[in-house]
Amino acid sequence: METKRSLPGWAKSILTGLRILSRVLLLLPIPVFMVWFSYTVDRSGLFQGDLAPREAANLLLENKNVTNFEQMDERQIVRLYVQNLPEEEVPEVIGLGSSRVLQFTREIVGTDSFYNMGVTGADVRDVMTSFYLMEKAGKLPKTVIWSVDPWVLHGGANSLDKRADAELYQEFLQEVLLIDTGYEEPDQAELWKALAEPAYFQGNVDYWLQTREGQVLTDGGAVIPFTEVTGDVQAQTAAIKMADGSVLYSADYRSRDEAAVTGDAMIQIGTFDSLHMEGFTELNAEQCRIFEAFIAYLRSHEVNVILVLSPYHPVLYQEIYNQYLTQGLHSGFFQTESWIRQFAATHDIPLVGSYDPCTLIDLEASLEVWHQQAGAAGISTQQYLSDPAYAEARQLSTVYLPPWQDVPVYYDGIHCTGGLLEQFFPGADVILGLDAESLLPDPTEILVRTAENNAG
Repeated sequence: METKRSLPGWAKSILTGLRILSRVLLLLPIPVFMVWFSYTVDRSGLFQGDLAPREAANLLLENKNVTNFEQMDERQIVRLYVQNLPEEEVPEVIGLGSSRVLQFTREIVGTDSFYNMGVTGADVRDVMTSFYLMEKAGKLPKTVIWSVDPWVLHGGANSLDKRADAELYQEFLQEVLLIDTGYEEPDQAELWKALAEPAYFQGNVDYWLQTREGQVLTDGGAVIPFTEVTGDVQAQTAAIKMADGSVLYSADYRSRDEAAVTGDAMIQIGTFDSLHMEGFTELNAEQCRIFEAFIAYLRSHEVNVILVLSPYHPVLYQEIYNQYLTQGLHSGFFQTESWIRQFAATHDIPLVGSYDPCTLIDLEASLEVWHQQAGAAGISTQQYLSDPAYAEARQLSTVYLPPWQDVPVYYDGIHCTGGLLEQFFPGADVILGLDAESLLPDPTEILVRTAENNAG
């Protein structure tokens, strides 16, 4: 009878290890599923953002108009919108700025591939980090429309908004613009440990089951106020976040008469400096340097830049200009437009609009006149617009929009309507095309009422 040979010790150890490993592998899908499920549902918003802004962002990503704009955490929504935006749906054009950019729509910009990433009260950090989020996600647009607010060149503590992501801005300055801020990447280890906690998994299961029953609630059980707008959007009683990121104010607010709008402008005269401009007596050299570096950074990524100066209500602008002349107030504000115009001219960046409502150019009407005068002189329009010999003729023939119009074109002292934007912004592609053909006027030839041009 043949005797059964026993395996050597090392072989037994290997077999035992393989049996244990096989059992571990059979169980491995369970923790992997738990981690994936907790990360995806994420009821506490550790990874996917808070539930309420997440719901709003998801609706926007579905190209839907969303209710209750006033209750939104706009900065979280921008972050979540970028985070979850499919690469094949990256907008070709984006808008950046404060609430003063939020009237730019797909119709005004001239393309369906547009998203307005402006946020209420945006400071310089909001502007730059909104674009930085897109770069980090590998979702760069082709064109940026930056509605530049004067306080981006302030640099004082009053120019900053507490809602901005200060840490992300420090990272952007240090890692991208190479401006040392002392930024150190935070340790995320404790945050990620939550994914492996059975209690967090169970909480996500409970929340998922709740949402399957219909009503979407926050982690605390409150009803999420953001839903798709139904019915006529023009008749809504509250402000709406539109699918393109712009804002449609309530029907009542949009239908106010000129007297009510002017009344708001007069009130805002007394609070003008509180708009991130308290103590703004002169331009901050460091903020000017950051501005220049940001534009260079955009261009290094082959992103077109269009600078927009959105106008203030004529009553407000006139009065603060009077205060500047007689009392020396608002000096930083009145230095800003000249600096931006000089910068745009030096770096060949298209610029439209003006803070001064009296110097808004009707670009298309002006071009017609310039073409006629160039033809009469027997030269090209490009030569007509660049030759100093025709400077006075250009000034006299430029067509400006009337500051006071037959219909209200402002909502208050600091926000103009989309209707006014359309009059001096003929569309992103039109502006870029004119710029490529050297058919835009020199920004420094527009005589706005500024610190350097007291004669107006």
